[in-house]
Amino acid sequence: MAVDAGSIYSAVRIQLDKLKGDVKSVETLLDQIGQSSEKNAKGTQDAFESAFDATKLAGVAAFAAITLAMKQSIKVAGDYEQSIANVQSVVMGSADTFDMLNAKAKKAGETTRFTASDAADALYNLAQGGLTATESVDALDGVLMLAGATLSGLAESSSLMVATLNQYSLAANEASRVSNVYAASISSSMATMDKLTSGMRQVGPIASAMNLSLEETVATLNAMFDAGYQGEQAGTAFRSMLAFLASETDPTTRKLIEFGLTFDKINPAANRFSEIVDNISKAGLSAGQVMDAFGVRAGAQMLTLLRVGRDGLQEYEAAITDTNTATEMYAIQNETLQGSLYRLKSAAESAQIEFVEQFTPAMRVVLDVLTKITIIVAGLPGPLKIFFGVLLAGVPVVLGLTKAVSALSLALHSVSGPIGWVVAGVAAAAAGFDALSTAINNAQIKATEAEFGDLARSMNMTAKELKRIGYEGLRLVN
Repeated sequence: MAVDAGSIYSAVRIQLDKLKGDVKSVETLLDQIGQSSEKNAKGTQDAFESAFDATKLAGVAAFAAITLAMKQSIKVAGDYEQSIANVQSVVMGSADTFDMLNAKAKKAGETTRFTASDAADALYNLAQGGLTATESVDALDGVLMLAGATLSGLAESSSLMVATLNQYSLAANEASRVSNVYAASISSSMATMDKLTSGMRQVGPIASAMNLSLEETVATLNAMFDAGYQGEQAGTAFRSMLAFLASETDPTTRKLIEFGLTFDKINPAANRFSEIVDNISKAGLSAGQVMDAFGVRAGAQMLTLLRVGRDGLQEYEAAITDTNTATEMYAIQNETLQGSLYRLKSAAESAQIEFVEQFTPAMRVVLDVLTKITIIVAGLPGPLKIFFGVLLAGVPVVLGLTKAVSALSLALHSVSGPIGWVVAGVAAAAAGFDALSTAINNAQIKATEAEFGDLARSMNMTAKELKRIGYEGLRLVN
């Protein structure tokens, strides 16, 4: 059978066209795959770059946070060290004294709601009031307890404490007794720290001199506080009463004798004050006679005490004697959110102080070196002084060599020759030679020219010279 050549050609042509179409389809598919791969790769690259940028940002943020924390820690530790040094300067103590004060303040910071710095300030107030270093340490717990129980300032509590110890010639280890008396006074009457401070300032010295106990004195003040008298009024009136009654020739005493009393019944040196009040009450004096005897300075307050009577005054005294009120009030004040926050703050400061103290010797060496450098820089020519002043003020190393040289160029306009080269080398070392050297050592001279050509030209040198400078600079900083 004859074969039609034309038919064969047509069939072949059809197959070729089909093959060509298939090839084209395959090429299109491959292009699509390539585009998709490129897109995915670009997305992956962007994701990595974004993640890297985020990581860098997180790193910068973390570094900033760490730097801030370090700065704060150094400030806290520095302030604390100065506070302890202030105490030592007042007591003129030895190194052992400093260690004793330091240990006591730190312990207070770790175990109370008050920071170590607060405790150091309290120790200063106690020492300034005339207590020795050992006495100040012994009295500190009482001061902290009083301040914590009454939510008073440490300065106020320290002042009242040291005044009371001095007025009544009490040993420093009786500070806890004093804090309990005052805390109980506040909890059982209308007394406040301000009223007690003002009242005791007026009457404390004379009451102690006439052998009235601290508890008896405070109880009498409480009776007047509850009658509405303020601290200064109550203390001044009480002082006047004691002064009048202590002298047999005083006009007040003479009037009371005229009204039927005898000196031995009203003498504060021989009687408890509640008994004196009782004896005057039993004499049956009228209000006019009492006012006539005690005058406007103390007459109204004596009438108040006569209404309270001996039994009432003794009840006031019993309420503040041999109690543990300061400790109990302090515990209650601590069982709050604010109390927890105070304790956290105190513990955090103690940790900061301990941390910084580990590096204090090294930091002092560095600061001494920087001080010497600053003195040297102060003697440099004007342009160089400006540049180094900028560096010492904290030009960040991360700005890189280019930024540093840009800053330096202003200073070098009037400086040429060997001095300019030396300063350029030192400046580069200070501003980032390490990073530059690493880049240059990993590249050829051509790459250096492309990367740092502008920098090299601004410094009047070739890329090769710049590479050598980088190497020498690295040697300097290492």
